[in-house]
Amino acid sequence: MLKTGMQVTNVPYRGAAPALGDLVAGQVQLKLDNYTTSGQLIADRKLNALTVTSPKRLRQLPDVPTVAETIPGFEGYLWMGLMAPGGTSQPIVDKLAAAARKIVASPNVQARFDKDGVESVGGSPDDFRALISREIAQWRELARNTNITVD
Repeated sequence: MLKTGMQVTNVPYRGAAPALGDLVAGQVQLKLDNYTTSGQLIADRKLNALTVTSPKRLRQLPDVPTVAETIPGFEGYLWMGLMAPGGTSQPIVDKLAAAARKIVASPNVQARFDKDGVESVGGSPDDFRALISREIAQWRELARNTNITVD
């Protein structure tokens, strides 16, 4: 919360489920969570969605603003990607990437993604490398500016 001056106390939990339970019960005031686990609780009005950390608003929560609407340039969301061991030949990497794009574009996978609030981004292996590089730089800077260390 460096850019806003907001003071937050980290409460360590042994997993997301106990933390989510405490949020619903009012034991903690805030939690970063994903739509997959909290979407139904939001729909049932057991939780209030305050903001999303993705670059654009979620289609499932169109009235919930992004953090970037208040803090321009902010982006911090959970992403997943398919990886292969270093040294894998480029033709194999290209074949795996093409197969992954085809699977992600399939109607069954897209339906599941829609249900879970997952946005498929796709792209090339080079795009993914660039994303990883940006993420490393972003979080390294945050750790440096806030003196975060690994115990």
